[in-house]
Amino acid sequence: MKAARVFQMHDLVYDLARCVANEEFLFMDAKKSGMTSARNDHYRHIVLMNYVEVPMNSKAALCKAKSLHFRDCKRLQISGRSLSLTLSKFLRVLDISGCSMLGLPSQLNQMKQLRYLDASGMQNELKQESFAGLKCLNALNLSAGYFQKLPVQIVNLEKLHYLNLHGCSRLMLIPESICELRDLVHLDLSGCINLRVLPTSFGKLHKLSFLDMSGCLNLVSLPESFCDLRSLENLNLSSFHELRELPLGNHQELLILDMSNCHKIQILPMSFCNLLHLEDLNLSCCYELQELPEDFGKNRGLRILDLSNCHRLQTLPDSFTDLVNIEKLILSDCWELVQLPELLGFLQKIQVLDLSCCSQLFALPESVTKLTNLEHLNLSCCISLEKMPGDYGSLKKLKLLNISYCFKVRIPNGIANMSNLKCLMAVGLDGYSCGNKDDFNIVSSLLCMPRIDLSKKDSPIGDFHGILKHKRLHLFGLGNVQSIDEFENLGLCRHQQLNSLRLSSSYMNGNEVAKFIPDDIVLEKIIPPRTLEHFELLGYHGSEFPEWMLNLTTILPNLVHLKLSGLATCDHLPPLGQLPNLQSLVIECIPNVKAVGEVFAGGSRAFLKLRDLTISGMPNLERWLTTLSTTNEEAHVYVFPNLHHLKVSWCPKLIFEPSLPQCLLLEIDACGEILQGWTASHSQINLRPTRRLSFQFCDLSFSRGDQLHFFSSLSSLKFLTVRSCEGLDTWGESIGTLTSLEVLELSLCDIPMFLGRIASLQSLSIEMCHLPCDFSHYLLQLPFLRQLQIVCCNAKLELPGEITRAILARIPNISIHNVGCVRHIEQENGICQNVSVDKVS
Repeated sequence: MKAARVFQMHDLVYDLARCVANEEFLFMDAKKSGMTSARNDHYRHIVLMNYVEVPMNSKAALCKAKSLHFRDCKRLQISGRSLSLTLSKFLRVLDISGCSMLGLPSQLNQMKQLRYLDASGMQNELKQESFAGLKCLNALNLSAGYFQKLPVQIVNLEKLHYLNLHGCSRLMLIPESICELRDLVHLDLSGCINLRVLPTSFGKLHKLSFLDMSGCLNLVSLPESFCDLRSLENLNLSSFHELRELPLGNHQELLILDMSNCHKIQILPMSFCNLLHLEDLNLSCCYELQELPEDFGKNRGLRILDLSNCHRLQTLPDSFTDLVNIEKLILSDCWELVQLPELLGFLQKIQVLDLSCCSQLFALPESVTKLTNLEHLNLSCCISLEKMPGDYGSLKKLKLLNISYCFKVRIPNGIANMSNLKCLMAVGLDGYSCGNKDDFNIVSSLLCMPRIDLSKKDSPIGDFHGILKHKRLHLFGLGNVQSIDEFENLGLCRHQQLNSLRLSSSYMNGNEVAKFIPDDIVLEKIIPPRTLEHFELLGYHGSEFPEWMLNLTTILPNLVHLKLSGLATCDHLPPLGQLPNLQSLVIECIPNVKAVGEVFAGGSRAFLKLRDLTISGMPNLERWLTTLSTTNEEAHVYVFPNLHHLKVSWCPKLIFEPSLPQCLLLEIDACGEILQGWTASHSQINLRPTRRLSFQFCDLSFSRGDQLHFFSSLSSLKFLTVRSCEGLDTWGESIGTLTSLEVLELSLCDIPMFLGRIASLQSLSIEMCHLPCDFSHYLLQLPFLRQLQIVCCNAKLELPGEITRAILARIPNISIHNVGCVRHIEQENGICQNVSVDKVS
């Protein structure tokens, strides 16, 4: 819709309006004494509240009213008789939504001048004669009604501009006659969940500018005439779960289009590029959307574009950089997005850029540094992001930069020159590096977490009000508190500005413990504020969690990151699955936990937003349940339905039951038993195929049958890293089922004898391995290999001149150092730059 005009009223005019209003407005509340009758007959606007019947002592005033509203009169039964007593030839507005109403009384047709009727919440079907006499009606609100169809006689409302049918959950049929309402401008069909079809002539509503059909779950298609709604400015089609095709055509005036949660839309029509006035487009949660039209950039009026949760969207068209007026671009949770347009920096008006959870994104284009109006940049959970080239100091207006859980990226250069940067979020980046001292100093100050040592007698607890002005706080020495009195009045929960809190305890021996207040008593007193987003509990020595930690869903509903580490005496985990905003969870060094089950999930629909899960240093953990049983006979519900990154390390006994959680990036370190569940984990429907896989300190020996299951389950794998593992020499021909593998990195392990069967391989890196004699022939079997790096490998291989030339001719980029008789071979883009060989046979 076009922007509303805003008028400013002078104080004197406002006072005059109130004076006049006092003479024309009457509020009658049956529960308040002195307000049960009208004092004069000059009232024009009347509100009746809490009445069980129409007050007869105010009949004179009611009969002259222009507007009449019933509020909280649920015991007042609207009937023909009660309405006939209040009939007024002057009545323009009637709101009976606050009454008990089975149907529309026929007496309504006598109100010839009625312009607005609110009959929302009606319990019965509409009669054919319901609208026979309302010739002048402009607005009709029938929302939340229980009727199944609109009467054909709605065509009598020839001056109707506004029709609200929101939440009419039983409505199944809209008559063709509605298409004769040529003056209809606003139509709300949202929440009509049983509506299955629109009239074929729907496109005749040429003046319709607002149409909301969100939540029409069973509406499968739109009529062809839909293209003729030329005046549409605001169209909401969100939650059209069954819609597969979108008939957009002559909607030249469209300003706002909401297609969020249209789960089955795969391709947008080319006519989509003709929406030249479109300003706000929401395509979030279009899970099957694979691409945008090539000419998408023609929509140059676009200011807001939301493509979040378009899980299959891999690239953006070249024309995307023509969207020069875009101010807000949301691409979060585009799991398959692998790159951004190189010329993204042409979009000079962008103020908000959200790329969070784009798990396949490897690098940002250097042109991002030209987005000089950028204020918010969110890169959190871009777990594959490694490169942020260029000088980010040019982003002078940047206020917020979030690189949390970007494990491979370094702090961007030039951060010291971001004069407006107020918030740097880097959760999960335990160590960070910067290009220069100025950047390091700025980053250190932004990430500074004021620390209070609770073990010191002169600990400044009394000065908490000054310290708690900070958004981040570290309370150290949790187990060394000698007096609990100081914590009684701490009132941490009242400090709403606190965003991050770390509670940690130092090591204590048995004699020291006796001197201090037990951890569980101290922790019970430290209740964080509801606004907290990041919470870490380190070194807690209590065996039980306090009450507030067992109810984190209500105590800390905004929690995004949670870390539990070094809990030496706990033998269970608190219920965390229902935290509505939790994205990152770290559980490490809790040696007494043996099993994690349904209590941890806290119920169905667990961990809906969790993207990153780290489980480490749990030597006695044997069983982790990854599905929940349901009352329905269908498949079990997954505990981690939207996981992107799972890292499991040093859990030698752990088995996930019945299967490994599905995720895009999987890292397994020193977990001897975890692969036993691999076959089961991939017998299920692979909703989120693993794209990156890393093994370290594992035995990867498989039986022949298990090998086939193992490799077949990884048909979408693109990156595989194996370090210090055994058993690769047993990998057989089934390795050829890795049909999508592009990058293979091997270190301190054997070379698979059927390496040459991975036909899709583009990059191969080998470090400190023993190369077999016929390794050169493996390389010649890889038709798409473009990058080869071999470092410090033992080898008996011989490099006859003919094979050497063949390898150099086929692989454009080669870097070989200290491999057998070869000291150096360097080749870049097919040009050999350095060759040094001790001996050539």
